[in-house]
Amino acid sequence: SLYDEPQRFFYYNNGITIIANDIKSTESRIGGKWNFIVSDFQVVNGGQTLRSIHKFNQSDENNMINKLTKAHILVRFLRISDNNLRNKIGEFTNSQNAISLSDLRSLRSEQIQLEQFLDAHGIQYFRKKGDFKASKSYKYSIGKERLG
Repeated sequence: SLYDEPQRFFYYNNGITIIANDIKSTESRIGGKWNFIVSDFQVVNGGQTLRSIHKFNQSDENNMINKLTKAHILVRFLRISDNNLRNKIGEFTNSQNAISLSDLRSLRSEQIQLEQFLDAHGIQYFRKKGDFKASKSYKYSIGKERLG
């Protein structure tokens, strides 16, 4: 996404969470942008995003100017001095439920079209784990793995 659509990188990545003891900001003179001074900071979530950016930047010396300057990236800066709270933020932002690759693909247009086609023929199709449709009675049902 950084190469083809750097301005949409924000949509495809979870972003970065940074905790710091102090954050100061001043408005820049250029187009309503802001300058930040972040003291004693730690990235507590976003290692994959940072790794993607770093790897992309290393792959071609022109990527910084041609692509990364156009990229939009979600960054949360949190000024937190309480060490207990800092630890909890790190723990909770890194303990989300894992999502299988097949569940991620369940949102593709082909999967939705397949679900609509099967539904029109009285077959309930489960595109992802936890799918449940109680609004209609089906003669048959099938999950994505079995259909595959």
